[in-house]
Amino acid sequence: MIEVTRETHTCPPEIQERLTRAGGTNRYGEPNFRIVWNWSRLAWAGGWWLDWDSEGKLVREVFEMRLEPKWLPPWNRWILEAWMPPEWFGSPWFWDITTMIFSGDEASRALPGIGPYPARGDYMHVTTLDYICDKCRNQAAQVKSLIEKKAIYGACQDRQFLQATPRVADTLARMVMRSREQTYQEIKSGIKAQIAAEERLIAKMSEERIGEAMDAELPKETMDYIERVSGPAMNAHLAKLQKRLNQLPPSARSKVSQRRGFQFDPKQFLN
Repeated sequence: MIEVTRETHTCPPEIQERLTRAGGTNRYGEPNFRIVWNWSRLAWAGGWWLDWDSEGKLVREVFEMRLEPKWLPPWNRWILEAWMPPEWFGSPWFWDITTMIFSGDEASRALPGIGPYPARGDYMHVTTLDYICDKCRNQAAQVKSLIEKKAIYGACQDRQFLQATPRVADTLARMVMRSREQTYQEIKSGIKAQIAAEERLIAKMSEERIGEAMDAELPKETMDYIERVSGPAMNAHLAKLQKRLNQLPPSARSKVSQRRGFQFDPKQFLN
């Protein structure tokens, strides 16, 4: 079997402390922003995997969950991440039906393609700590359009490594301070988009039988999984929300129903 060796590192405490002071902590007391080494940042992924021997011959194909690097391409870089609350990813049943991977064999197994539902939220990519080469920098200096500059930055194939030093951390901290309100707005918009997507799917399932919900643009295996596993969970979820709504005075029901039970306090992110 081929053994893959990855270079792993941990962000120095003094670097992370600067970011924590600038970005605050989330509802679990963890930093809203953090720096991680890309090879050290692993996440669960489910699906078919190919294992090879030392001579490059295929040994086996296996359908299982594995811990793999979350951020690609696979080069050695520090990554700045921002914490997103679980509401940003939608509800658990919606996560299941939109991320489930099926084996496609006679066993008809199912695994969460990008891991289990992030019940405590998760960290998402903000920026990679590197910079463009001198050639691309000089080329970008020749154009005035910001769109053209960004295109040159993104197309650079020889990006240079940037070490996570106190000076870099101070620059990132200032960026974090400036972007905190923008980040909160992005989270808020993301939560609204998730709720809207769930409401559309719930409405579709309410109007038609699950097996006939073709407009949801979900594969047949996913729809079968909904009917077998996620369907009961969805019904329980809706029943719980309806019971909660019935206990509220009429004046408060409309506002609560628009949120579908999600509650997001900006103070939990911008403390």
